[in-house]
Amino acid sequence: MFPEIRELYRLADSLEEAFLRRNLRRLVKRLEEIKKLRSSKLVTPKSLKAIEERTKKAIREFAREFAKDSKKLQQALYKNAWELQLRRLGIKATFQGIPQRSLRLIDAGLTYMKNYTADMVRIAQNELAVAIMNGDSYERVINRLLEKIPSNGKRRIPVMARDQVGRVMQQASYDSLKSHEDRIAYYLWQNPLDEKTTIWCRNRVQLNPWPVDVVNEFIQSNPTTYKNLEITDPKTGTFLHPHIQCRSILTAISKSEVEEEGWTKSEIHKKFSAPKRF
Repeated sequence: MFPEIRELYRLADSLEEAFLRRNLRRLVKRLEEIKKLRSSKLVTPKSLKAIEERTKKAIREFAREFAKDSKKLQQALYKNAWELQLRRLGIKATFQGIPQRSLRLIDAGLTYMKNYTADMVRIAQNELAVAIMNGDSYERVINRLLEKIPSNGKRRIPVMARDQVGRVMQQASYDSLKSHEDRIAYYLWQNPLDEKTTIWCRNRVQLNPWPVDVVNEFIQSNPTTYKNLEITDPKTGTFLHPHIQCRSILTAISKSEVEEEGWTKSEIHKKFSAPKRF
């Protein structure tokens, strides 16, 4: 992996970790508002509504703050990825803002929070229904809500956030390179090639370098195989984002570098492809 791409992912990991810590603390803080309803009395159908409404309010407030914070993070990482790709190729360009189609990608990604909000509400409703059947006290059901919802969040929120961060950086990289495609000889896939790297992403590196016209065609058609190798998860992937939580990123090699080094396509393949046996 190019050092600049490695640095981009270090930055993403750092910002992402801070974002997740901040928002998981925020979720717990919002839910702790429910403590105001604590009582030794048993939960009844009549009192259930007050607990449910207080829980929904806490979740809605958290989701609104999370979405605002998430959008800022994605916009910052988009700009970093866009600028880094061109800087690495020695292309001078000024970032003019995020294109509308990529803004739509960021906005569409925020729908995962809406889906998760609905899941958190269902968890609360299920716990309250169980409390009624068991004749539980306020104290017991509220303790369970404060345990189960944040616990679920710690498992799911990082997955959703990391997946979206990957999508945004992949789109930013392609947007910046596409805007200066006349100076690109080939596209290259880069990824960490560690134990977490999927077969789809290993195959993409093995297929380096990628002709410009092939990449542009595949951006539209999203094939699952190329040259008899699987390159995309057929269930969830696209050409730019091969699978959930993908860390691969599209980079490029310039015409000037190829000319300067005197590289042939086979030499570029040897230099930038993955090992044949994994």
